[in-house]
Amino acid sequence: MKRDKQHLLDDLLNESGSTHLRNSVLSQAHGLLRRKRRRAALTQSLALLAMFGCALVVWRGIWRPSPPAAPGFAPVASAPPSHRLTDQELLNLFPDTPVGLATVDGKQRLIFLNPADEERFITRF
Repeated sequence: MKRDKQHLLDDLLNESGSTHLRNSVLSQAHGLLRRKRRRAALTQSLALLAMFGCALVVWRGIWRPSPPAAPGFAPVASAPPSHRLTDQELLNLFPDTPVGLATVDGKQRLIFLNPADEERFITRF
């Protein structure tokens, strides 16, 4: 096989050889080298993109923002944390709704007369 390659190179580099054959072979070799360079550039680009994607996933996992507050549960900015609602203030939070306070087993419970109102106002976790 080495001898055939040597004969081909001798024919290509020989001035007296066919210029059409030489141009054809050189053109094909140029195309092969160009495809090899493009493949290498594409491989490098994909590797860089994969590294960037992994870095982004790691960064999002570490620096994830805190989850937003549940809808309907906005913190009250005007009330200090040590302030407790009085019974009347608690009942005033439910206008036009039949609601009452009862002591059950030593704990005060908010009782709704209509079960639909309880589902509308109370969220169970």
